[in-house]
Parts: sequence; C-alpha cells; structure tokens
Amino acid sequence: MESPLNKRVEWEAAELLTGDDLGLISPKNLVHDLSGQLPLPEQISYSLKSSSFGAFLDRIESLAGLPPAEADQLAQLGEFKRYTAGSLVFKQGERIPGIFVVIRGSLKITRSSGRGKVQVLAILQPGTCVGEVQVFDGAAIASGAEAQGNTECWIIPAEALRTLVQNNAVVREVLIRHFAGKVRHLIALVGALGLHSVPERVAQLLLNQMQQTPEDSQVQFRETQEELAQRVGAGREAFSRSLRLLADLGLIHSAFPLIRILDLAKLQRYAQG
Repeated sequence: MESPLNKRVEWEAAELLTGDDLGLISPKNLVHDLSGQLPLPEQISYSLKSSSFGAFLDRIESLAGLPPAEADQLAQLGEFKRYTAGSLVFKQGERIPGIFVVIRGSLKITRSSGRGKVQVLAILQPGTCVGEVQVFDGAAIASGAEAQGNTECWIIPAEALRTLVQNNAVVREVLIRHFAGKVRHLIALVGALGLHSVPERVAQLLLNQMQQTPEDSQVQFRETQEELAQRVGAGREAFSRSLRLLADLGLIHSAFPLIRILDLAKLQRYAQG
C-alpha cells in the first residue's frame, strides 16, 4: 500500500489554498514556505521515490548523516499532519504513535505538575523533533505539545522505525548521536534551572532571542509574560521583577514586549552568574 506521505508530497495540484484554509499545499510551495528556516537545494525532487529526498532528511537534526539509501527507506514510513495555531498535538501522559518531526511552524513542548504549574521545555522549530524516547521504551510521553502558529509535522510510526533500526546499523548510529545531543540539552536545562537565578535565566532568554536578529539591539516577543515565565521556570511576577532588575542595573530598557539591550557585554556576563 502506498504511504500517505507519498500521496502528500507527490501531489501536483496547481491550486494553492490561502488564508486560514488548512488544505494541502503543493510541494513547490511547501519548499518555499520552509526555505527561511530549513533551506533546501533547488535541484531536490520532492518525490519520496527519489533518493534525492535524502537531502531533505539531512536537514532534520535526528536524521542528519543518513546515506541516501537509508534516507529513502525511512522516507516511506510516515505521514504529514497539520495543526491549527494553539491546537493540542498530544497530551502529557499519552501514548503517541511515533516521532513528530516539525516541518513548518513550531511546537511548544511543556510539562505540567498536578497543581497546574507549567514548565516550557522547548520550542521546536522546523528540522527538530519529539517522541524519540517513547518510540523505544514504549512508555507514555512525559510532556505535552501545542502548535504555535499553523504547524505541519511529519510523523514517523514507532513500529516501522524500530524495525528499521533493528535491521540497519547506519540508522542506529545516527539515532545514537541524536540521543547524545538530547542528553546534552537536558543537562543544560537542568543546569540553567538549578544553578541560575530567575533574573539570570531571563537575561539568557533575552540573549537567545537576540540571536534571531543579531544586527539589532532590540528584541520583541510575541508571547505574553506568563508564557515567557514558563520558559524560564518561574511565575509571571518573578519574570516581571527580573525585567525591572535588569533595567535598574542599566543592562536593558524594557517597554514589554519590546526590549532594548543597552549593554550586551554586561548582560552576557550577568547571564553566566
């Protein structure tokens, strides 16, 4: 049986649906939409029956380095799904069907306590993924995911991926390297929460946001202070106090959501603790 992903990517209709309509889009326009964050060579054919699809997979962090044959094999396993802005992709504690690879938009990955406190673990951009651990341990996922903006994911089914990994040493090696990177990310996250104060974590958040427009001394957030507080593991009031502290120290000027960095070098030193 032909994979749903084959049907999705090989669709050649000329009409492109626009506006709020979440219908299918043609491969060429999909590539154009992705080009800002996930650059793809013009010569790539977007038929999954072509080995050149491996060049697309090479832009995905968990699959980078796969030889064309293995990439072509993996490309037959999944399907695309689309989610409207703000919709729940999966809930914490659910058993998910496989790995969710972000193709367009972004996913907010969160973990919540029984008392309603929420910690934002990551904002996944195109080329990143979630669900790898659950594919191999079979347990329910320990986090939830929400679509930020209209988002499209490629879902690689767990059983099919496990079979491929069992039979292919190259795929195993690529995924082991990816898991090592995930562990490093979690170590950094634990270090940030355990070793740095809330104002230091807010300073680092500002620096991370500034990397998106390094030529500009201003950063502007789309999220609310409540949402940003969740990203640094704090309450909204603690986040607001941290902005005031950084302003009092002469490091920033805050007119939230627009913040101007006044002394980049000092802000970087402050974020390090």
